[in-house]
Amino acid sequence: MLPYISFNYAINDKNNLSYSFSSRMRRPSFWELNPVKNIITEDNYTQNNPFVKASSTYNQELTYMYKNSYFLILNHSYQKDQITQVPLQKRYTKDGMERVRLAYIRTNFGDRQEMSAMLGVQKSLFKQYLTLNFNAGVQYNINNGTLDTDPTTGEVFDTYINNRKSASFIVTSNNTIRLDKKKTWFLGVNYFYVDKQQIELGMLKNLMSLDLSIKKNWNDWTFAVNVNDVLRTNVVEIEDYQDNGNYNYIKNDMYRRSVSVSITYSFGNQKVKKVRDIEAASDAIKNRTR
Repeated sequence: MLPYISFNYAINDKNNLSYSFSSRMRRPSFWELNPVKNIITEDNYTQNNPFVKASSTYNQELTYMYKNSYFLILNHSYQKDQITQVPLQKRYTKDGMERVRLAYIRTNFGDRQEMSAMLGVQKSLFKQYLTLNFNAGVQYNINNGTLDTDPTTGEVFDTYINNRKSASFIVTSNNTIRLDKKKTWFLGVNYFYVDKQQIELGMLKNLMSLDLSIKKNWNDWTFAVNVNDVLRTNVVEIEDYQDNGNYNYIKNDMYRRSVSVSITYSFGNQKVKKVRDIEAASDAIKNRTR
């Protein structure tokens, strides 16, 4: 059984304070344990690892809420034996030419800490024409990991070291704008920005995304159009320089820009149930970096 503690204290009608401590385990998936080598080029491959063990995460969060609208969140997360891919490199000579082998090894790679402080507001404004959910803050990452051997074969590479720290700025804003008095037209405007930060594979460059949606409620029908990553800025780029001269660059462009159209019909007694759920244009953030 993993420990979990939560406290809540209502100072008065306007001020509330809460604290929580939680822990969880992440067990490796079957595909991570399956010792498959995916050969990309003659000198570049990825390697899964049957010896990967479960990682543990311990999280603390302190929240101060004012008037149920304004909040301050302080968070600390400690991850032990984190499961990730580690880029190992080595130089070797073949046919009289010096070459470089690059292997991405799935394994447990040291420990990681994240500390963040976020200020935010969640409130309805202008006679409920605008529903605002905005928060901004800073995050501080501490990485501590070292690897020089492929645990599946015992092959020795140059030592990969990630004992680096970074501070970054984060902004998220999810907003719903009511466009008419009858509450039938809604515009969703959602945005996030994550500053560059140090992760296991190196320095993750900044990420951001602007997502838009338009919805129309008509009797028992809901019509919606969603456009994700309007500016085409949600592209993962990672760069790493080692003191021994090794360099690694990763670009993962999953082309997140997309358009979706949905039509929904609500069954049941609508005279009893008058509340409709107004979904955000983008439900996922970025989890990323986490």
